[in-house]
Amino acid sequence: MSDGIWVIDPATNEPTLIPYDEIDPSVLPEILVPIGGFCYEAGQFVILPLPEVPFYITPWLPKQGKMMMYAPPKAGKSMAAMQMARCIGSGLPFLNLTTEQGRVLYLQFELGTGNLQYRMLKTGHKYNNVYVGTSFSMKLDQKDGQAQLQTAVEAIQPDVIILDPLYKVLNGEENESHDVLKVLNFLDAMIDTYKVSFITIHHSGKDIASGGRGSSVLRDWHDSVIEMRAEAQEGNGLSRVKMSPKFLRHAALPPEPITVSMENFEFVTVAARETVKDKVLAYMGTNDIGGGVKVGNIIDSGAGSNKYVHEALNELIEDGRVKQTTRGMYTLVQEV
Repeated sequence: MSDGIWVIDPATNEPTLIPYDEIDPSVLPEILVPIGGFCYEAGQFVILPLPEVPFYITPWLPKQGKMMMYAPPKAGKSMAAMQMARCIGSGLPFLNLTTEQGRVLYLQFELGTGNLQYRMLKTGHKYNNVYVGTSFSMKLDQKDGQAQLQTAVEAIQPDVIILDPLYKVLNGEENESHDVLKVLNFLDAMIDTYKVSFITIHHSGKDIASGGRGSSVLRDWHDSVIEMRAEAQEGNGLSRVKMSPKFLRHAALPPEPITVSMENFEFVTVAARETVKDKVLAYMGTNDIGGGVKVGNIIDSGAGSNKYVHEALNELIEDGRVKQTTRGMYTLVQEV
């Protein structure tokens, strides 16, 4: 395959090869016609002008991609979903993550219209480029539910669709892969047809460490999987929540989760709480001047109880950052 396109030179009436790098990129999509309806020769595909920013939320939500956020009940999933909708709609950062502005359709399947409106009003924010809808009967593994969503998408033409929560759009059994695949195959068809991205809000199982409920095909289908875990509560309100990417198809996992707290029905980032391990390292960094430090002095400094200080020291030894010199004495490992 030549690295250009053959045209007839009007001056000589002879065929001549024009290299692709000499052609105006804006006309390439018109010149490079797909083969078989959607396929390209590889050399042509790599020069197609495609969007420079491949994410609506970097690096969580790719364009024409799929992201799942799961959590136990009462962890603030729906508030996070509304906040993502608002931030994408306005092109504003979501918890310090960069967004690309787009039109959002947020569909709520558990809250009635009154409760949804109340929550939105309590945030005090405007929801530019965001469309909302509530339904208790839209099942996306059935033809009538699929038609209902298609009608809305054709009218609104969103870039991002949020389904909250996912289990409510399934008439079948969420643990059965063939039932779940009916929904996922339909969503794939929506992505192909309308070039949209999906955010699905899902419930975790009894053991949050096992991920979202239901068939394993759910995790396999998504490009990104984000866990929300409540760290502490005060009264009836959420004190701290950790948002931890568990799978990112297009990026490396970050070393630490995003720690947030809720204010006026939206989340704000907060500094991560200092751990016993952090306190032990800080104390040793100040007091280890060559001879090491006594474990009793670390405990007396308020770094933690006897149990947790010893656990932290064992972890630091495994990490290669601390070594035990004699019984009860520890020193920092000097970096070479």
